[in-house]
Amino acid sequence: MSGVEHLHARGVAHRDLKPANLLLTEDKILKIADFGLADLFVLKGEEVRLQGTVGTPAYMAPEVLSGSTYLGPPVDLWSCGVILINLLTRGYPWGQAV
Repeated sequence: MSGVEHLHARGVAHRDLKPANLLLTEDKILKIADFGLADLFVLKGEEVRLQGTVGTPAYMAPEVLSGSTYLGPPVDLWSCGVILINLLTRGYPWGQAV
């Protein structure tokens, strides 16, 4: 979560957080990887809404799936919640949130 907080403090939304994009170093430090779908949600000091149905369906927030515009941090936090459920249960709460 501190890595996600670090990104958000710099105006970056990852938009594809999932276990495959989390790497563990030999020193057991978790690293966030694959910023190919990341986007800036702060431009010229102003928060902007993002758009685009990007990411992995099982980890995507409903607003991303709906095709509407959305705020960056909440969709990353949604993905973190799904990752937590996945780690605790070894399953998914759904195929995709609708």
